Amino acid sequence: MNPSTDLCNKATGAGILFASLIARGLDETLCAQWAIGTHFLWHILNAIMLGWMIEVYRRYVVASQRPVQAVSET
Repeated sequence: MNPSTDLCNKATGAGILFASLIARGLDETLCAQWAIGTHFLWHILNAIMLGWMIEVYRRYVVASQRPVQAVSET
């Protein structure tokens, strides 16, 4: 896996997690003004985060199983 892709994967995961925590933190405050609150967003974002973690792991496994091609010297 390339380092810039790895950084992008981590940044995406961190962004999803941050949004999830913000939604959870605002839930009690907003529940008084907004009947449905933001609790459902917390669950949705956690599901997206889990899916993202599975996808990143899948990419890592696929990349690590690729055969390394030898460089021929001619």
